[in-house]
Amino acid sequence: MRKSLSIYYFIFTALLTLALSACGGGNAPADARMLQGKWIITAVQGEAIALEEMPFLEFDIESKRLHGHVGCNLLNTTIVLETATPHKLTIQPGATTMMSCPHMDLEQQILQGLDQVRSVAMRPAEQEMSLVDDQGTELFVLRKAQ
Repeated sequence: MRKSLSIYYFIFTALLTLALSACGGGNAPADARMLQGKWIITAVQGEAIALEEMPFLEFDIESKRLHGHVGCNLLNTTIVLETATPHKLTIQPGATTMMSCPHMDLEQQILQGLDQVRSVAMRPAEQEMSLVDDQGTELFVLRKAQ
């Protein structure tokens, strides 16, 4: 009897491990309130960013405000959080300053991507989060600022 329970336990554990690894294609949903504070944008739509002055997003969850530097200009806007589904996040259209800079293509990518954000996900690396669209596609990789 004890031996058969061990076999069932082994089979159950193996199947559970297999099922969980098959579902590992995406990052796990995260509570959007974890975004409180300043985050460096390290990648946009799968492309890493390496600039002297990195773009960033600074979330004030309590007041539902977002401030940032999007490559050249400053951004100020509001965010919408859903209490029933804490990983859901929408970034409202905002106001930006109007300077012209060498990295305007990156800024346009960031601004267009922010319009598509619908939720927050954990990343495997410590101190990193993802902003994803309604299909679960990763739009931004964020790293917590020190």
